[in-house]
Amino acid sequence: MITSVGHGPRTQGKHALLDSIVGREAGMMANPKARAHRLSFMVPFYTMLDLTAGDGLPTNSSEETSPMILCRHRERVHHAGVGCKVFLCERDKATFARLERQSGLAAHFVFGDARKTVTSLDSFAKPRTPIFIHADPNHVRDWPLSPSLLESLRRREWDQAEKRPTDRWYWTMLITMGFNVSGMKRLPVEARRPWEERIKELTDHLPYRHDALLVTLVNDPAQWAYLIVGPKCWGQAYRDDAQRAFCYWENGIEIISFREEETAFWQRVRELVYTKEELKEELTDHAQL
Repeated sequence: MITSVGHGPRTQGKHALLDSIVGREAGMMANPKARAHRLSFMVPFYTMLDLTAGDGLPTNSSEETSPMILCRHRERVHHAGVGCKVFLCERDKATFARLERQSGLAAHFVFGDARKTVTSLDSFAKPRTPIFIHADPNHVRDWPLSPSLLESLRRREWDQAEKRPTDRWYWTMLITMGFNVSGMKRLPVEARRPWEERIKELTDHLPYRHDALLVTLVNDPAQWAYLIVGPKCWGQAYRDDAQRAFCYWENGIEIISFREEETAFWQRVRELVYTKEELKEELTDHAQL
């Protein structure tokens, strides 16, 4: 089975999940009735931010890439007369050069490590606007969400018209994580533990209206997982998105809610990060205390 990063049998589902999540948001922004009623509290301008864009070139595993999917939905929103921008971030110089050459991508290109170039949403989105953030790090050392960006995500401010505090931005997020791609669990535990730490940083910064759904592929030797972050009220829709996206995965998928099943959530994270032997040793050490 192929387990290389960015390729293989899971890419199809990953892109289908991304397409479903962004498609729902873009559809709502493009719908005048939705903007006038369900989204009336928002400023009608949609921003999509890909923190790990890659080169934007399709592979044998998928005819589309995340930049292509985001830009396709940008056109949908744009044609509905609503402002929309896509920002594509890439840290590798050669990869960024290939990305910029993709003539079909109507986007703004940002070169550099996203942890340094995207430290707040202020430079990318207007207040009270909806934002979608995508991250697909190859390794935990490539995790693109800086502490300052996470802090900005939960920023609130006073709404003078409504006379109450409100979110500065209305954001959602999809993160792809590969915990045993190319046998990464053979790496020292010190190289893998940051996965748990980065996920903890993210959940610590969730607005009270948000949930984080951990989606895993059952019996996947590469142990790919997907973290969907968004409003709790969209939880069932997100679950349906994931089930449809990975309907071809014959062993099925598991979905665990951070808000509703926090103990199970962290147990699953630890099973992804650590080996069975490491978890067993930890239990033994605790029993001896």
